[in-house]
Amino acid sequence: AFSGATIEAAAHRFSMGRAGPQAIDTLLSATIEDKQLIAKSPGYYTTPAALASQSSMLRTIEAGKGLEQPILSPAEFGRALTSYEARKTDDMQRAGQLSAGQSFALNREQANAAAMILTTTDRHTAIQGAAGTGKTTAMAFIREAAEGHGYTVLGLTTGAAQAKTLQTEAGIPSQTIASFLASARASAPQDSAAPRTLIVLDEASQVSQKDMSAVLQVLDKRSHRAVYVGDIRQHGSVEAGRAFDQMQRAGIETSVLRDVRRQSESNVAGREAVQLMMSDAPGAMSAAFAKLKPIEVGSGEAAYRAVAAEYVALSADGAHVGVATPLNADRVGLNDAIRLELKAHGRLGDGLVIDTLRKVDMTGPEARHVSSYREGMTLQAQRDYARSGGPAQGDTLKVREIDRHKGRIVAVNER
Repeated sequence: AFSGATIEAAAHRFSMGRAGPQAIDTLLSATIEDKQLIAKSPGYYTTPAALASQSSMLRTIEAGKGLEQPILSPAEFGRALTSYEARKTDDMQRAGQLSAGQSFALNREQANAAAMILTTTDRHTAIQGAAGTGKTTAMAFIREAAEGHGYTVLGLTTGAAQAKTLQTEAGIPSQTIASFLASARASAPQDSAAPRTLIVLDEASQVSQKDMSAVLQVLDKRSHRAVYVGDIRQHGSVEAGRAFDQMQRAGIETSVLRDVRRQSESNVAGREAVQLMMSDAPGAMSAAFAKLKPIEVGSGEAAYRAVAAEYVALSADGAHVGVATPLNADRVGLNDAIRLELKAHGRLGDGLVIDTLRKVDMTGPEARHVSSYREGMTLQAQRDYARSGGPAQGDTLKVREIDRHKGRIVAVNER
């Protein structure tokens, strides 16, 4: 759902100022009267297509309940977990990641999540957990256990970087949702992957209603099982819809991870602070910062230099140190200051400037509207148009000219 204010702002932007508030209000009222927009709650609206997509998605999830045979029996699960933890302990001790007296083990929440996914009869399941709660660690065991019982495990994510991370950290061969759907459209149903397939859809909160419904349709046709992994508290998709949230509200079998494991056991204050930051309790954020014992360093360049000096001192012995800031301008300033400080301490040589592409977040309608583009932008072909004389997939084109009156963009292939 989107607010009336959001609709009016988008209408004003797309009209490029030619439509005034009264004209937009009149058109909005007519659209509601024609039922092209449906009031969902006071001041918020949705579309018939969005409602139909959501209903279809939830019906598919409901129809999948009790439809499958468990991947493992409870007894098989216990043996698989014991074997996995023993092997991981040996591997990590040999690699020097654990001492002789230490052992690797999933925590109770991770083990419960794995048990739910591997022993359920539901086709669709979910893992809800904030960053650092060990979702990827649990999925690594789930992947190995499922493969050991004849399943093919495939990962889906919203971006190529996330797909690489899922493959590296959990050992799950992964691809983007866009490429998965494109392959599905190009192949006949009988050309699908092995029927005993478990799909892991990571960062599910970032998937739009449209894409989630499309994925579910493909999985249903192919009789694939799926586990949706994410955190409804994180930022959602650029496109409309809160599909992962709706799935949980509708009763998809869900295992919740709350225990933050990313901070070391010795960093008690850090762990407690993160738990507070994840809380909705009044004053939780202030209490979290109090546990971290904040140091006030002013603002601007002086603050950047102070943070940079602290970063260099803390990382001197090889410790992994991160710096977080909510503002992009501060991010740039902090990065520059840290590089200068590292150079001053002889820990960083001369840099190499590399131009990179930064994705511009747009909805589907915005991407089709000429007002969303600017001269100098770089476009990248997501499909292969070479047969028709256009760019090949992956080619980049530089926007040279924009004719807003004719709705035309002139872009030059940089290949």
